[in-house]
Amino acid sequence: VGRTKRPLNAFMAFRTYYLKMFPDVQQKTVSGFLTTLWNKEAQRNKWALIAKVYSFVRDHLGKAKVNLAAFLALCCPIMRMIDPADYLDTLGWVVQENTEGAMTITQVQDDEHSVESTSSPDAYPTSEIELLASLVESGYLPEYGPALVQLMSQNNNGMMTLSVDKVDKKKEFIDALVKNPYQATEQILGPVYDHAYFQRMSVYSWETVDLGDFSHIPITIPYPP
Repeated sequence: VGRTKRPLNAFMAFRTYYLKMFPDVQQKTVSGFLTTLWNKEAQRNKWALIAKVYSFVRDHLGKAKVNLAAFLALCCPIMRMIDPADYLDTLGWVVQENTEGAMTITQVQDDEHSVESTSSPDAYPTSEIELLASLVESGYLPEYGPALVQLMSQNNNGMMTLSVDKVDKKKEFIDALVKNPYQATEQILGPVYDHAYFQRMSVYSWETVDLGDFSHIPITIPYPP
């Protein structure tokens, strides 16, 4: 089989999977929408992994046997990517017509819509070999799958692996911040942090748009004796 030298890039995988979200929008406008979404996409590493596995399979079997849309339809749920039917609503994207009659897409940021929503707590493959093995186990390419897994396992130089350690550490710190903010602060500042001192300082804070609004509020900061 003649190999395709140019690998699929992460954006093209993302674009192909989510293109169906805009069936009634002109192609030129859709391209702009998808670029905007990609610029805010929080799971680019996952898309890069998906693209690498697709490229590996395609290069060994040929493009005629490896349909990208079919590959993504099976692969993306395994990687816990948001379904196209839910993507816009989950992340707070709104498509609407502006005053000039042009279609626009904007993101609403609130408690219900967050870029973190793309991070699923469920387990998902974190390496090329894990993803390919998961695809084969789900019934993908039954005639060639086992041989492809064996071939990839023999050639693991430069194999991509997602770093989940940083994600886990970030989650641990956020949990600590919620449960015990003083302990979280100590983790950042180290031994120089003196909680008792900050308690004695009795520091207060107010949130305001205009400092002039504070003319009627006496603000005093008592210092420790």
